[in-house]
Amino acid sequence: MKQKQLAVILTSILILSLLVPVVLAEEEPEAFDPTASYEWLIEHCRGGNCDDSIFATSFYAMAMKLAGYGNSYGVQAIKYIQSEKKDSVACFPKGNCNIKDTAAAYWALSNYGEDTSEIEAYIESELGTGLAGNWWLQIATSAQDKTCTIAYPAGETLEQVDIQVDEGTFPGCTAGQPPTFFDLNSCIAGNNLIDNNPLIELTIDCSSIGEGTTISIIYNTGSSYYITEQATTSKYKTQIPNACHKQGATCHKDTSLWANWILTNKNSEINTNLYLLDTYDSLKPADTSLLYLSTTDTSKKSKYLQELLDIQRLDGSFNKNNFETGVALMTLIASASTEEITSAISYLESSVNQEGAWDADEATTAIILYTAFAGASVDLPETLTPPGDDSSDESICGDNVCNPLTENEYSCPSDCETTTLDLCVEDGVCDYTFGETNQNCPSDCF
Repeated sequence: MKQKQLAVILTSILILSLLVPVVLAEEEPEAFDPTASYEWLIEHCRGGNCDDSIFATSFYAMAMKLAGYGNSYGVQAIKYIQSEKKDSVACFPKGNCNIKDTAAAYWALSNYGEDTSEIEAYIESELGTGLAGNWWLQIATSAQDKTCTIAYPAGETLEQVDIQVDEGTFPGCTAGQPPTFFDLNSCIAGNNLIDNNPLIELTIDCSSIGEGTTISIIYNTGSSYYITEQATTSKYKTQIPNACHKQGATCHKDTSLWANWILTNKNSEINTNLYLLDTYDSLKPADTSLLYLSTTDTSKKSKYLQELLDIQRLDGSFNKNNFETGVALMTLIASASTEEITSAISYLESSVNQEGAWDADEATTAIILYTAFAGASVDLPETLTPPGDDSSDESICGDNVCNPLTENEYSCPSDCETTTLDLCVEDGVCDYTFGETNQNCPSDCF
């Protein structure tokens, strides 16, 4: 009897041992494969044109570059973007020039090695002034009855104005402000010098006072005061950070956020951080994410990051919005927020539709592929030629341009040699959002 019971027990153990691996195998989630998402995007960006959107096409070009298809699908997108340039003023798209699309084109083209100096010049020429508060000069000194000179550009000339300084006060003009504040808008002939001139450059010369003079530029709005520039010197040259990027004729926060992120990370001198600090919404993921990526101030970066982490939901999303989650991921990855990254990507994997798209939208899908699945190993089909496309007639082997419609590394190796595009700028900072990884830039990305 005991032998029979023992046999039953052994048989049960054997059956359980066989079942457990099966159960475990069923519980192991299948790894997400983004291939279908890339294929959906390719199909909806035929010829490199993503729904006639420069913004979406730029992210498509960058996603394809990071996936290893920069010389095919990426170049298609670049050719489309170039075809939408308004040559007379270097803006995009030519039928409806706007700063957000122009900045996106600048970003994609520069990352593909194109000359973008004219585009940056256009963006600078279209800047607005978006800060309606007070702009004050403060000169901290104990010297009595001295003169400082303020020089500023006025058209093709350089204007100069002398101001009296007496122990840090300005007897000549305060425009109703405290006596230690010189109003840069009201106290200089012509008025509104700062409000009418975005990023105006000032030279403040207090050589008559000598060394030990502290010169400060202060911006005031309501009860908030910002020391935007400060130096202890007798002569100081500075640029007033009063600019914004416009949509139409007025300053526009969303346009400024995207353009500022792109330009700042391309080391441009165009900066709208102060305008954005005054207008951003800490409850909007795109606002805090793009500001985090646009500032070098460590205290501000910590603030923006914490604000972003505070609004991530338990399911990993940001407002259950695919676009916002994709944008937020740029900051999560740049800040190495590992747990939050995993959670956000898991949410996006669960929210993709059956065709492989997010929200059936080209821009959203391109941004998510660029952020969540950057550099994914995918095997994509040959480039698709849209119906009626005759661009193949324009290809010339040896022109240093790989036309993906008619050329490849075999038919024209001089144009289409498969190489790793130089994404690494060795500066000690891992610029993930501009394509650096530990594979292509180990010196920066550990």
